[in-house]
Amino acid sequence: MANAQRFRPLLSTLNDAVDETQQLVALQELAELLSMATEESLIGVDIGDFARVLINLGGGPSGDLAGLVAGNANVMLLACRCLSNLLEALPLSGSTLLRHGAVDMLCGRLLDIEYIDVAEQALSVLARISRDFAARVCEAGGLSACLMFLDFFASSTQHTALTCAVNCARAISSDQFAQAADAVPVLERTMFYSDPKTVELSCAALLHLVTAFRSSPERTERLVSADLLQRIVTSFRSGDSMHHDEASVALLRLLVVVATASRERAAQLLGMAIIPTVCDILSAQCVDPHVAFGAVDEARNTRQYRQRSAVRVPEPAWEALRLVLALLPRLPITSESLGHMEVFVCQGNGNGDDDAL
Repeated sequence: MANAQRFRPLLSTLNDAVDETQQLVALQELAELLSMATEESLIGVDIGDFARVLINLGGGPSGDLAGLVAGNANVMLLACRCLSNLLEALPLSGSTLLRHGAVDMLCGRLLDIEYIDVAEQALSVLARISRDFAARVCEAGGLSACLMFLDFFASSTQHTALTCAVNCARAISSDQFAQAADAVPVLERTMFYSDPKTVELSCAALLHLVTAFRSSPERTERLVSADLLQRIVTSFRSGDSMHHDEASVALLRLLVVVATASRERAAQLLGMAIIPTVCDILSAQCVDPHVAFGAVDEARNTRQYRQRSAVRVPEPAWEALRLVLALLPRLPITSESLGHMEVFVCQGNGNGDDDAL
């Protein structure tokens, strides 16, 4: 309770101040207190009152809070920093921030950027909220907001934006296809950047988006164009540096989802000579590079080889095999076809027995 007494004067100042200097001093002190706060030290503090004030100072609607001086860049920056520190000290406060309109305010700061520092801080808070409330962030347009001006941010901030996009993509609903369609061109560009972390997050976000709409061949084809498939296949074939393990697995899974959802895209993949590429992936993942091809048979008889064979198959190899399965033509499952299959199996068994005799 003693710690709570330190917060009350600050709340009063933020509510009643008509001078920006008073607000800045109060916000700076509040940011410092929250940066050192713990769940125990915040017992007795009315988080809802602080959330409402900080969200309004961050650029939200002023409501009935007379005396607030909103719109100053430093005020908005410190208000967002206080929200970030509050989430770090009290992770469960995210639901309170949602209730008071934090997501709408943060998306507003990203969709209409006036000050890059404020946008970066708002993005950090939005990404933190998206960990636990991705669906709510997506409903408020958070996926579009975090990607709209991605190229204006520094590399570390781009990672934060793409992390938020991955969280939103996991929770996107079927009625939010427009957001997914708007996000894909950005992700198509960033998934071929030179920064490995950017590539990994971009591939993961695109994979989640396509997976969310895989039940519709038309939507799948709109999200993943033939040109994008060609770029992915070409990058695998050329041994592009983007294909470290995480990105490779995500892209192979993406191809599996696309080939399963759309037979048109599957046929196009076959036309792009994907099978030799898959063979190269399997060879790279499953053949010991220290064993010469002529000595493979001899190596298979060694104890060390048998021990290695018992180890789990690398994920890229599994995904490559799943891609082969997805590209195979579908067999019609009808009672008539099952009857023919049973006759064929019985005949095969009979022929096999005769040969054995």
